[in-house]
Amino acid sequence: MQNLFLKLSVGFLFALFLFSCQKNNQTTPNDINIDSSKQAADIYVAGYEVINSIKVATLWKNGVPTHLTDGTRDAIASSVYVSGNNVYVVGTAPDAGDPYNRYPIATLWKNGVVQWFQSQYGDHFYSGANSIVVSGDNFYVAGYESVGPTNAMLWTNTSAVSLYSAATWGGDGSANSVILSGSDVYAAGNIDKSIKDAMLWKNGVAQRLSNGTNNGDAACVFVSGNDVYVAGQEEINTMSVATLWKNGAAQRLTNGNEYAYASSVAASGNDVYVVGCDGRYAFLWKNGAPQRLSNASFSYAFYVCLSGNDVYVAGDEIINSKAVATLWKNGVAQHLNNGDSTEAVPYAIFIK
Repeated sequence: MQNLFLKLSVGFLFALFLFSCQKNNQTTPNDINIDSSKQAADIYVAGYEVINSIKVATLWKNGVPTHLTDGTRDAIASSVYVSGNNVYVVGTAPDAGDPYNRYPIATLWKNGVVQWFQSQYGDHFYSGANSIVVSGDNFYVAGYESVGPTNAMLWTNTSAVSLYSAATWGGDGSANSVILSGSDVYAAGNIDKSIKDAMLWKNGVAQRLSNGTNNGDAACVFVSGNDVYVAGQEEINTMSVATLWKNGAAQRLTNGNEYAYASSVAASGNDVYVVGCDGRYAFLWKNGAPQRLSNASFSYAFYVCLSGNDVYVAGDEIINSKAVATLWKNGVAQHLNNGDSTEAVPYAIFIK
């Protein structure tokens, strides 16, 4: 069974690296609020803040945080999508309807009002929501659900469908990302049996992306025209290598000298942007060329979003041994929390 916040989508290695981070000599930044009066768009960021040692699911709008949970138990916001006047956020939070207070479950907040996703097995089973996309009155959510083994899930308007049934085929699975292209629904994730395979599903039909011999994972899918891009990782000679698949063909973004992964991809015209981590540092790759985003002793990049000529990246920097939620715009960092008083991690961006 997956650890509560071992996110197999963007952010799934945070805990691993956090234990190895080193304290640096940078001063802790001040809070930075994005002045919406000076921009043409609203910037939404989903993630969590740590308050009194509890992860609180959080949505930032133009740098101003709104807490989606009450801080009594751990919760995270994984993804955000804005459609018209409606703001949809998904993540993992305690099930208030569970009389035994046992499991965190896949959760949707629509304009701040909470609802939980239907389980295939009945109520109160462990699950998580990793990604959301909205079309008209319909929304699609990628995630996982577990009653021991874990299923890769796609919910449509909270109704559950298994992309991979662990009970039927064995092992575990997770859907980490979902996107629409016309009438087609694409999801990316993994199936973990004796080997973990990076997977792409198109309208529920599975395609294995990794080679079946090495462990792999698919974190994010993006469709541009006739091209389908998937960001993730594949193990080469026992080392995780940041990988971009274009129409199923793999491109290695890192050389295998350090543990690396790609967590998100977006494309515009002929330009393809990927973010992730190489060793201890957050990176942005544009058409395969790397750009290190941070000088902190440790940093993390989870999500990339394009708006006009601007490139936004959500991640965090470890400053004075604390996680500081960071939004990079064209390589310039803005901090969403003050590491003196809180820690925070952002997982996704939506720009309206």
